Amino acid sequence: MYQVVELYGAFEPWWFLDDWKDDIIKVQHYDTFDEAMSAFKKQWTHLRVSHPFYKSRASLLAAFWDTKHQTWCDDCEESLQEYHSLALLKNWEELPEDEHQQQYERRNDSVRPLSACQLKKIG
Repeated sequence: MYQVVELYGAFEPWWFLDDWKDDIIKVQHYDTFDEAMSAFKKQWTHLRVSHPFYKSRASLLAAFWDTKHQTWCDDCEESLQEYHSLALLKNWEELPEDEHQQQYERRNDSVRPLSACQLKKIG
């Protein structure tokens, strides 16, 4: 089974931190890759148009952001970038390499986002 997962939080989806599922805002389930890919493509296009910056991987993990949307981290005492992320997963795991889509290996993030919380990465 495939999942198209939308997330919102201070980390890009490819980190898969222990609590990454806490950032999920929407999940759609599909029986086939083609159905999931169609839904992913539609949402990817919507997020790409509605956010000035993005980084997308062939593994169908993508992060979209606006540098105006940040949150303060008391633990690391800095502002963190907030990301709208999208992931196409298979059985809640990253897609196998034979299902990667090279056309999604794209980015326009010439302005780098603020650093992510170092305390959460270490912990």
